[in-house]
Amino acid sequence: MTSFPSLRSQFESVKAGYTLPRDLYVGEEAFQFDTQVLLKSVWLYACTVAHVKNAGDTYVFELANNSVIIVRGKDGEIRAFYNTCTHRGARICQTGQSKNARFSCPYHFWSYNLDGKLIAARDMPEGFDKAAHALRPVSIENVGGLLFLCLSDNPPPIDRVKQDIGSQIALYQLDKLKIAATEELIDQANWKLVMENNRECYHCESNHPELLKSLDGSGFGKGLPEDNVCGVKTDAEKAIEAQRAEWEALGIYHDLIEFPDGWWHRVARLGLAPGAVTQTLSGKPASTKLIWPHGDQVETSGDQPFGVDAAQQLAPFLLRSCRHLQPCSAGG
Repeated sequence: MTSFPSLRSQFESVKAGYTLPRDLYVGEEAFQFDTQVLLKSVWLYACTVAHVKNAGDTYVFELANNSVIIVRGKDGEIRAFYNTCTHRGARICQTGQSKNARFSCPYHFWSYNLDGKLIAARDMPEGFDKAAHALRPVSIENVGGLLFLCLSDNPPPIDRVKQDIGSQIALYQLDKLKIAATEELIDQANWKLVMENNRECYHCESNHPELLKSLDGSGFGKGLPEDNVCGVKTDAEKAIEAQRAEWEALGIYHDLIEFPDGWWHRVARLGLAPGAVTQTLSGKPASTKLIWPHGDQVETSGDQPFGVDAAQQLAPFLLRSCRHLQPCSAGG
């Protein structure tokens, strides 16, 4: 296993509540540690079941120099494999999404079934065992329609995460949605900076005033009614309490889940800003026709590092497919 001796002092100098030392963001050695050790030892969100809706649907997940194929087999099972041929290590799938009846390596045309089994390898010597040269599997778990990967040979537990997240997003029925569009954003910054910025709204008032017209800034770690220590409720706190009462009436309210018992996940339902009814620039409906009672759109996002100072954010927009709508307009 690769060692990173020069990082030890950096780790030892980390203080709770403070930013990390500079070299843990911009150092090449830190990036190698992140992508070859840290991120390969945990569960990573990759895509949704809507990305691999039908047999043969394929999605390629990238993490630095690691590439993984996610595919739905003819038996309906969703599997994951390293995106490398077991012959000479050539890349098999080139694009993010594709449709495949089988996988064929472009180098020497070794072919694999959707379950990863090698089915064709021309000119191999007598006694060559195809079964021993299947695609290398990657651990994958379905969390309420969100697909998580772990690149470790010994993945950590994920059962609590499946329970906590799955129970809250089940109402969106991700298996009945389809990908309408995907927004891609390349951040010229270290992936940790991107995530730190994404997980707080302390900067929203000065940098994203248009966002706060529709989205309430509470729920990112501050500003909830239970955080109030002065005893006087603000208008924002009253709005949050009213929103919670509405969620309770709908049977979808859950208390904040924040890294329970040492686990690594956080689950929060964020309310809209006072007076807003949807997340548009104005807070007003973008359409007069509501497609689905729990909202007509689902958006997910993921942060994938591919360089010390470069990360890719992918945000697919999922909509309910026509055959799951009643009534449905012709050609919808």
